[in-house]
Parts: sequence; C-alpha cells; structure tokens
Amino acid sequence: LGDLNQAQDTLKRLMQPLMAWVTENENETSGYSIAPGPRAHHLIGLVPNNRTPEEMLQMAKTLEDMGIYIAVRCGGFRIAPYVTTTKEDVEKLIEGLNVVSGQLR
Repeated sequence: LGDLNQAQDTLKRLMQPLMAWVTENENETSGYSIAPGPRAHHLIGLVPNNRTPEEMLQMAKTLEDMGIYIAVRCGGFRIAPYVTTTKEDVEKLIEGLNVVSGQLR
C-alpha cells in the first residue's frame, strides 16, 4: 500500500504544472477545462473549449505526430499519466497543447 500511495503522490506532483496551465487558460475561447465526474485518481479529463469532435480528433493526431499520446473520449481528452511519466513528459504535453490550441481557428 505504501508504494501505491507514493506513486499517487508522485503523479499528483507531476500533474501540478498541467493543472496550473489549465487554470491559467480555462477562460479563453481556445482554452480547456477539467471534466467533472468520477474517474480513477490517475486520469484527467481535459475538455477543449469550443471544439467539434472532428477538430478534437485532428488535435489528437497533431499531438500524436509530436510524440504525445492522448485519447479522445466523451467530448474531451483523456490524459493518463503513469509511474514512468516524467516532468519532461508533462512539459512536452503542455507545449503540444499550446500548439494545437492555436490551430484550426
């Protein structure tokens, strides 16, 4: 149980920059919000504002081309960090989200 708690704490710390980025950008038309609802502690539902499902699929494809893998689920992106996720991975995700936030408009 100790290892599980440690892994959960590590993931929470790693995701703090992403959560701060979402908070800073959530009021913008091209921003994001966190999807409400119950989910596993390590999953984040990130909802792009004012995007069609087709645009979201294109955004996910662009991120994939950048080596960033996320899933499109129920009107949002599912971010699923794992114990191997690094600070650099989170920074790369934020950079990629900044890129795709400006596209298609």
